[in-house]
Amino acid sequence: MIIDEFKPGGRYMGSGKSGNPLKRNARKRTVARAAVKRRNRKLAIIISATLAGASALVLLIVGFSNNSSDVYDLSRVGNGIPAVVQIHDPNCPICVQLRGNIIAIADDFDNQQLQLLVADLNSDEGRNFAERYNAGFRTLLYFNPAGDLVDLEVGLQSSADLVRRFREHQSDF
Repeated sequence: MIIDEFKPGGRYMGSGKSGNPLKRNARKRTVARAAVKRRNRKLAIIISATLAGASALVLLIVGFSNNSSDVYDLSRVGNGIPAVVQIHDPNCPICVQLRGNIIAIADDFDNQQLQLLVADLNSDEGRNFAERYNAGFRTLLYFNPAGDLVDLEVGLQSSADLVRRFREHQSDF
């Protein structure tokens, strides 16, 4: 049986390892705590990113369902109510962001005074509509109550800019 002991001068003998076992154990605990902290930070970042992504997805899903399928009914253009049609490609990140900005403000507008519609480029109807007006994705088409194209905008706009622009379009008629 090996008996661990201290020799005069503070050197630890017995296990073949040099140094004080108390200090060695303290170092191990410090390293282990640091590893746990790093793991917890990484886990917190992953959870935060996952929750943020899931929240954005839920908002888009809720927004699309609240606007129902009539937002895709492009035959409503020219029914006596001014309309704004977004040419939308669901695979385009900017289109999705623009769609989210429109969904965020959609409740500010009465469908009887301004129609906010979507031409989905993944559908035949949406693709044909976009081709008829020679419009690409990320485009907003502004129609008067008779269904005549009066303006268009290309690119991403903030919700605040959209509210202002939609109100101007609505007040023109």
